[in-house]
This record gives sequence, structure tokens and C-alpha cells, in this order.
Amino acid sequence: MQNPEISIIIPIYNCEKYLSRCLDSIINQTFTNIEIICINDGSTDSSLKILQDYKTKDPRIIIINQNNQKLGAARNRGLEIQKGNYTTFIDSDDWIDNDYLEKLYNAIKTHNADCAISCVMKNRRNNTSYYFLNNKKEIFLTNIKNCTANLIVPPDWYVVWGKLYKKEILKDLYFIENSFYEDIEYTMKLSTRIDSIVKVPKTSYHYFENRESIIRSKNTKEEDKNKRNQKIQAIQRAEQFAKENGIDYQPLCLYKEKHKLFKIKHYLDKKEYYFLGIKLFSKKSKFKIESLDL
Repeated sequence: MQNPEISIIIPIYNCEKYLSRCLDSIINQTFTNIEIICINDGSTDSSLKILQDYKTKDPRIIIINQNNQKLGAARNRGLEIQKGNYTTFIDSDDWIDNDYLEKLYNAIKTHNADCAISCVMKNRRNNTSYYFLNNKKEIFLTNIKNCTANLIVPPDWYVVWGKLYKKEILKDLYFIENSFYEDIEYTMKLSTRIDSIVKVPKTSYHYFENRESIIRSKNTKEEDKNKRNQKIQAIQRAEQFAKENGIDYQPLCLYKEKHKLFKIKHYLDKKEYYFLGIKLFSKKSKFKIESLDL
């Protein structure tokens, strides 16, 4: 049996409403030499049954079951068993264009790049959409500075999806487990391993604005406070890693703020919020940070 060229890692937790859309976009790819690693992270809905039904139709699907340990642990299980020469991450409520893998693969092979980056479309629940990231033409970039600036882009400062990586770039690099915001530290560390990137036009990763996702869903005040604290700690770890490895992250912070995502100081005092240097409002702190240990 031929080894897969691309490994697709999909963490899944209670995503029965959107899972079929995600899987359909993958099994119908024009690039077919793939393995589809689906990690069922303790789902309590019908996600596992959906996976099992799809596996009967497509043997490229691999199902791993585990107790709920959050996205980082689920992705790590996929990294541990992947067989492909290239790796990509897809979230279970998102989807990809039918030529997504083919175009990213051809570009990364043509330039012998470490990473290929697609366009990113944000899709709202009211069926409207717009580009978060629109690559106008194919561009090949080298050197750490350029790669870091293009790896850490909107829509959310640090994300691992929307990209295709050489497998060796990810060797022995794992996500923090049992924590939210696992992408933050991981992507910062990953940026020091990547020497070349190719930006690929005319194919998109579709990010879905899912109000029921783990991060966006409403929780108790204690759970929401825990999420905020975990995000702060994750950003601090990423910033410390950047300082220790000579990464100039300040321009990246400004880029992030441009897209309305708070910098660490906004979480620490929550008194004033600036957008592009203009003070928008003042606000008293509503929560207390209990631990900021790095």
C-alpha cells in the first residue's frame, strides 16, 4: 500500500452540525494521496458515528478516540502517528476548497519551501464571507524575519491551519496539552524552524465563525476567567520565547492590534483600548488574573 504524501490532522469535539461539511471538502480533494487523521476528543454528540459512517466510505480516514483533553492533545496524537511527508491541520467546523491540497502541494514542491500558506476566507453564520488573507499572487519568501511576519498573520495572530508544512519541520514539536489557545506558543516556536514560505493564491481555507465552538461558547464566569488567564499565559510564554530567540515581535503585536485583537497589556489592566493609535474607550477591569507564571 502506498504511503500517503500528505497527512491531514483534524481534532474533533462535539461538532456534529459541521463535521460532514469538513469531511466532504477533504475526501473530494483533487489531490488524493492523503491520510485523514480524525481525533475524536471525547465527543458526547454524534460526531463519532459520523466519523464511523465516513470511514466505511473512505478507507483513508483514521479514527482515534481519546478522553477530552482539548485541541493541543488531539493534534499531538495526530502528529505522533502521521505518515505523510507533509502535514496540514484543519478544524472540524472549517472546510477547504477542492483544489486546496493540490495547489499548496505543487507550490511547496516547486519552491522546495518549508511551508505553503493559502488564502483564508471568514464565513459567517448568515452565509456572508470575506477574505481575512488574500494572496494576490504566488510569492516565495526566505529568511526568518520574512517568514515569521508571514506565518503569524490574521485572522488570529497565531494559527496553525491554512498552511501545509514539511513533516521534518514539525519533528519533536508538540502542542501544550489540557489548555486553550494552544496555537500561540506553538506557532511562535514553529516560526524559528521555517526558513522559506510560499504564499499561494486562488485557493482558500474557510474559517467558520462558530458561536458554539469551545472558545466562543458561553460558559460560567469561572470558566470564562480560566480561558482568559490561559490566553494571557500563552501570550506571555510566546513573548518570552521570542525575546530569548531574538524575534522582534513588536511589529507583530501592532499587526494583531490592527485586527482588533488585544495585546497582553489590554488584558492586564483593561482600562484603555487603542485602535491604530486612537483611544476608543476606557473601561474598568472586570476580572483578576490569578497566575501569570511563565
